[in-house]
Amino acid sequence: GPIIGLAREICARNNLQERVTFINDWSANIKLPEPADILVTETIGNIGFEEGILHWVLDAKKRFLREGARIIPRTMEMFTVPIESKDDYEMVDNWAHYFYNFDFSPLQTLAASNLLWIDLTPEMFLSEPASMVLAELARVDAGDLRGQASFIVKRKGSVHGFGGWFAAELAPGINLSNVPPNRTPSWSHTFLALEWPVEVSVGDRLDLTIHTSHNGVRWQWQVTHYPAAADGQFESGDMLPQQTTQIGELSAFAAVEDLTLVPTRNSKGDIDLFILEQINGKLTVAEIARQAEKQFPKKFSYTSLLERIYQLMSLYAGGE
Repeated sequence: GPIIGLAREICARNNLQERVTFINDWSANIKLPEPADILVTETIGNIGFEEGILHWVLDAKKRFLREGARIIPRTMEMFTVPIESKDDYEMVDNWAHYFYNFDFSPLQTLAASNLLWIDLTPEMFLSEPASMVLAELARVDAGDLRGQASFIVKRKGSVHGFGGWFAAELAPGINLSNVPPNRTPSWSHTFLALEWPVEVSVGDRLDLTIHTSHNGVRWQWQVTHYPAAADGQFESGDMLPQQTTQIGELSAFAAVEDLTLVPTRNSKGDIDLFILEQINGKLTVAEIARQAEKQFPKKFSYTSLLERIYQLMSLYAGGE
């Protein structure tokens, strides 16, 4: 880009113009006259990996570097934590409501299927953060990542999603990170939103899995909620539907129908089916919410159940 002109000027002011060669092109398009001893890359996203750093480093190792060349940053680590942030979740939740008597609810799924940018604060955390992925870039052998972590809930609340950030070791003793509270002006934080909030209590366990495909372009994440049991163990887990940025790319809506697919209902479908069965002309909204709360203990708050009942009523029922 145009920044290369400024770089040339700085080199000239410092009498380095004879020692630096500038190449204004994508790294994938160029060839070097000889292998390099050092690679410096700043393909670092808000959560570390979403700009495809693994893919770009892997390509550079194959085509640009000598054996044993130094790579900066040396390591890249990704951290996540379950968060409660009603304000940030409005980016997703707002689409669940009617605008001027129009139903835009399909956009809720779309909004929850992207890597969103927010500014995290420790007050949002529902547990201690955990490391999901630690990559030593000199040993990278694949352009995609896979990580998993468990979190024990420290306070009661609503999980709106998971916040994420990175920590990079540039060299021994020299580190760069946007850990909250963020003091790096070039980065924000990543928000992996849930399509629907999950109510949690102290001692509950949340398992998060993340993996990427297409050289880090496409992200998938899935959460399993294990309510705490009285004996100090955990009840059976409720696996939430997998979320993917493929939907955020709109490609899922253009997919060719597979008539051989055998669909299965997820937990969101279970609660919707139960509510619709109770909308029988005999129960009040409050009674339906109490029945659903009893049927799905610790999974949904009374308030969120009421909201979902009204949403389903607007689509499939009336009321007096």
